[in-house]
Amino acid sequence: LTVLPANISGMKDYNGFTDIIEVPQPAKPFAWWIVASAVLLILIVILLVKWVRLNKKRKLIPVIPLQNKEQVLNAIQQLQKKYPYSMGAHQPLFTALIALCRGFSDAQLQRDTHSFTTDEYMVTVKNKIGSEAVQTAYFQLLRLSDAVKFARYIPAEQEVETAFITATDMVKTIHQYSFQPKQ
Repeated sequence: LTVLPANISGMKDYNGFTDIIEVPQPAKPFAWWIVASAVLLILIVILLVKWVRLNKKRKLIPVIPLQNKEQVLNAIQQLQKKYPYSMGAHQPLFTALIALCRGFSDAQLQRDTHSFTTDEYMVTVKNKIGSEAVQTAYFQLLRLSDAVKFARYIPAEQEVETAFITATDMVKTIHQYSFQPKQ
């Protein structure tokens, strides 16, 4: 490879070195990512505010499992007074009613079923509640409760009254059944 210098002696328009010239910057493209992240941040804040408001409305009723039959029956009567049918608060009513019944059955049967689904709970307490009629009515109450809580079913006034009777019968029967001498 041979490098030869260029002959520039005959060029008339040859100029020497010049200073550095600043080149104007092209227009910056629009930053969509800034707008998208701002919109996403606003949506997250809105959803968070709605979630907090919704959870304030849903105040869960803390129910302590009662082991005394009279205390549970008294608590069921208090629920009946606290949530009359005309009030329309069916979800908290059935949530508290079933929590009382399940807590009492757990205490009587010495089980821990608070994390069980309704079906798992029914399998656990089957043939341990007492008579077949009371067990069937209680299982129907559990299904009704699930429909009210999860499917937003609005029960008739007669169904609510029957729910209280069924819960009371279940408490009385399971208490009597669990304290019978084993043969």
